[in-house]
Amino acid sequence: MLALSRQINYLRPLGCGLLFTVLFSQAALVRAERPTATRLLPQKTLFYARIPDIHQLQERFKDTALAKMSQDPKLAPLVKQVYGAVGTAWSELKTQIDVPLDELLAIPQGEILLALVDQQDGQPALVAMIDVKDHLPSAQKVLDRAAAELDKRDAPRTEETIGDLKMTVYQVERRRGTQLAFGVKDGTVVIATATGPLKSIVARWNGEKPAKDDPQGVITDNPSFAAMMRSVKAEHDADVQAAAFIDPIATVSAYTRGNAGASLALAALPVLGLDGLKGLGGSIAFGQGEFDMVVHGHILLQQPRAGVIDMIQLEPGTYAPERWVPGDAASYMTMHWDLAETYTKGGKLFDSLQGEGAFARVVKERISDYVGVEFEHELIAATEGRISHITYVMKPVSLNSRGSLFAFKLKDPDAFQKTMIVIAEKQAAIMENATYAGVKYYKFKVPPAPENQPQPTPCVGIFDGYLMVSDRTALLEKIFSSPLDPAKSLAAELEYKLIFSKILKHAGGAKPSLIAFDRPEEGMRLMYELSGADSIRDRMKNADNPLFKNLNKALEDNPLPPFEVIAKYLAPSGGVLLNDETGLHYTGFTLRRGN
Repeated sequence: MLALSRQINYLRPLGCGLLFTVLFSQAALVRAERPTATRLLPQKTLFYARIPDIHQLQERFKDTALAKMSQDPKLAPLVKQVYGAVGTAWSELKTQIDVPLDELLAIPQGEILLALVDQQDGQPALVAMIDVKDHLPSAQKVLDRAAAELDKRDAPRTEETIGDLKMTVYQVERRRGTQLAFGVKDGTVVIATATGPLKSIVARWNGEKPAKDDPQGVITDNPSFAAMMRSVKAEHDADVQAAAFIDPIATVSAYTRGNAGASLALAALPVLGLDGLKGLGGSIAFGQGEFDMVVHGHILLQQPRAGVIDMIQLEPGTYAPERWVPGDAASYMTMHWDLAETYTKGGKLFDSLQGEGAFARVVKERISDYVGVEFEHELIAATEGRISHITYVMKPVSLNSRGSLFAFKLKDPDAFQKTMIVIAEKQAAIMENATYAGVKYYKFKVPPAPENQPQPTPCVGIFDGYLMVSDRTALLEKIFSSPLDPAKSLAAELEYKLIFSKILKHAGGAKPSLIAFDRPEEGMRLMYELSGADSIRDRMKNADNPLFKNLNKALEDNPLPPFEVIAKYLAPSGGVLLNDETGLHYTGFTLRRGN
């Protein structure tokens, strides 16, 4: 990935301005009169990130709670001043780009693409395309400024014409032959780190067939890409506002081509089963009916699974929050993972590489002997498979308020209490006994945190059939003192019930392996109250970063309104993970407030 990092660095003379533009533009739509990227990119495209229409993205985003909150009369002055602070910071960089911020933000006019294209005769090339249309003069200023900067570095410069696309080409690294080329065609800025892939792209752009020595297929002919776009609901541009795909194995293979050591490592992938990883991808869509935002993420896996991938033993199971989960928890997640099966499969894979019995020896020497109990039979085998996680904001709010707790369901809690005693005696140097509400647990001794940093207080205990591990003693003690009344648990909360109904909707009849629930309101409340703390404001005021100073000034000039003004825009969110024949699929969503 070092080579990819270098290529990205070469784009920095252009990227500072154009990337900022991509993220925050408020341009009006002017559709590009050219084929979409999916009809131009060659089949051997390794990475793909695309916004089909920046205008559509902006229009959909304006209808989200976050956008509406920024326009609230009680918050708009603060947002405006913060945005002004960004503009002030930009003005200090303006001499490098020579384009005013507002003008820069208005450059994109349609499709935006970043892709990594494989080349058989060299390293992969980054290709970017940004539709600018009638905002070409502003875009040209950025390109001219980039050219001037490269000229100062004495980078060799040539001009190259590919079909009817005229490119300015700089040799930015002679030894590797890396280029930085840019030009404009049909109101679209084209940037690339090599001109080779542009030949087939321009040919298709002009409705011609690529030359025989160019890739003949397009990216949609790649089965993995096509399957990914189906999985993340991104087959049609109108359905999503952004989508991405990467073939990690092919990308590593392309960057290490010709490297003997890397070739040997890649040859081991089938043994590890990692050659079954066919792709990673995702998409994001705003304003989807009753949902403010929907995010899809997918890990595309080959069937049958083998090796490391076969160790992913996610299973369907029960989802109702346990009776000890507080009704006002900030977030909740529960999943079902057969740890014993994962351990068994992992051991067989390890032994196939290191020799019979190697895994057992390593586990004994590095884990069992250290903790004082047999890892497989006394720890792994003691778990039932359900794992839950909660976050909770303790009151009153402080830097230490947000706590996290993992809970592992046990087959025999009483038997595991004896195991914990053995471990605590073995680890007496770092574990100490404690009791709260009649429940015995253990605290871990940790070094003091730096000044003004949250101080974790890790602890572990057994309660209501679960082994609980937390980073905050106060949270574990709150759980111990819970009434264990289902009517007071998260399961009885209307918000949870609503989100769970939507989780089932997104699951489409399939049985989830993981579900998640989140209250953004709780996280925002923590930030809201901390933003008014004197210690936090003093740190912002005295920070070296001018952005923090400007933010503090904005908060002084425009004090935050009552929290209720913000809270009314924050709706609960949820997520669901499915483990099916195509791989692992996660869907996350946030409700529209009022639905």
